[in-house]
Amino acid sequence: MSCKETEEKVALTRVLGIDFSGNHLMWRTGCSTSNVWIAEITFPEGQATLTGLCQVQRLSGSAPPFDRLVADLGTGIYDAAGIDAPFSVPDAYVPHGGHRGLLLHVAGLPMRPGQPFPDGGTFAQSLIQQAAVPYSVSKPFRITEQIWASQGLSVRSTLWAGPRPGAPMTAACLTLLYRAGAPIWPWKPASTEGLLVEAFPMAQLFLWGLPFTGYNGNGVTPRTARRRIISGIQAYIVTTRFNAVLQSNADALDAVVAGLAALAVKRGYLAFTSAPIAAREGWIAVYA
Repeated sequence: MSCKETEEKVALTRVLGIDFSGNHLMWRTGCSTSNVWIAEITFPEGQATLTGLCQVQRLSGSAPPFDRLVADLGTGIYDAAGIDAPFSVPDAYVPHGGHRGLLLHVAGLPMRPGQPFPDGGTFAQSLIQQAAVPYSVSKPFRITEQIWASQGLSVRSTLWAGPRPGAPMTAACLTLLYRAGAPIWPWKPASTEGLLVEAFPMAQLFLWGLPFTGYNGNGVTPRTARRRIISGIQAYIVTTRFNAVLQSNADALDAVVAGLAALAVKRGYLAFTSAPIAAREGWIAVYA
């Protein structure tokens, strides 16, 4: 069966895309400049169509925004949700118990008052100290990250808490995964409902030959780049209703691209299949 035939046989109703943040300030109730966006994709007449787009602060409810997102993902009332954040760490630093053990480990870390997830430094050091192997490089990568780093993409290490850190984002995402309690790919099969999927919009845009850097900002160059991206993704999703928002905000655009990663998993249309190591480290989903 070809990929196209596989795609046509999958009946989907609702897919989400989430542009994430490891900065606790972006999750404050009154943060009007939050870079955490949620895209909703539905399928009228079978065509993937962007039908919802908002900052996390606009989700319904009165709880803190992080808690609202946890609750929404915990409902499982969606086919899949793509999240632009790491779902695991390099194999050598995964605690006893595998991925579930990692989630439990992060859930037990201390948090500062008012913050919804542990600090990146606390998270990284806790895993480095319990690992059975020495911390031999300052920025260790998972296999799935090495693939994209070898292509020249700027990949952040999940255990790096220095300049341009990846640890805060990873700590935040693992906290979300633990609290939502939803099934997670690739530990659960693609056919599972309410599935959470790891996305990496930079890799997706790179693979499709679209601008993958330099599209954030208000200058002529980033706005032109966003226009090219919006045009390029029309082969996969209709965004017409929200094009003005996407043209003005790179984070909103990333949320849409993250949703396409979830779509790729559900349709079995992945650029790379997950290696056996994915059972320990997870895998980035990229639409072929």
